[in-house]
Amino acid sequence: KKLERLEESAGRVTEVEEHLAELKAFESLPADIDELLQSHEQAEAEFSAKTNDLDRDIEGLANQRDTLPTANMMTDKLFIAGVGVGALAFIAGIFILSDEQAIFFPILMLAAFLLVAAGWYNSSRKNAQRGVVQKEIDELTKERASIEKKFKERGASVLRFMEATKSSSPAELKEKADNYRYFLSLQADIREQQGMALGGLRPEDVKLE
Repeated sequence: KKLERLEESAGRVTEVEEHLAELKAFESLPADIDELLQSHEQAEAEFSAKTNDLDRDIEGLANQRDTLPTANMMTDKLFIAGVGVGALAFIAGIFILSDEQAIFFPILMLAAFLLVAAGWYNSSRKNAQRGVVQKEIDELTKERASIEKKFKERGASVLRFMEATKSSSPAELKEKADNYRYFLSLQADIREQQGMALGGLRPEDVKLE
């Protein structure tokens, strides 16, 4: 019976060692891997929350920017009106206005200038509004990139461990690490049971009995 138990436990040891061989990469993992993974998980949650907020803000500003059309002074109604009045003033000054009516020429030119200036102001103001919104978008995009860079730097060690153990995610890495510790503990328990069953004897001596 003792021999049967020893042979059974030897088979279990072989099975456990096969599992450990598959998880051999975990021999080099630090003892505080659980703490590292927990810290990484918290950092990942914070990163996700911050970037999600930033993405929503960027999307909202982009929509706001897109509702502000790019202003072209040449198509502004006031600018066109100013050019028209100016042209009319030149024509009137040359062909229509008499000496007594000459006073209307500078008045028409002033009106033309004011209309053109108003058209320029409208176009500049609209483009300035787009510029302000775009600047906010650029700042938020830069902030997001900075947050992403810091997250990757903080999680670099975890990513290296994932690559070394062929884990696709921190959760899979943790699961494999738990399995490795389980089989390592199981191996130690089986060997301890073997030692107790042998009672100080060598396996060869038991076979002889």
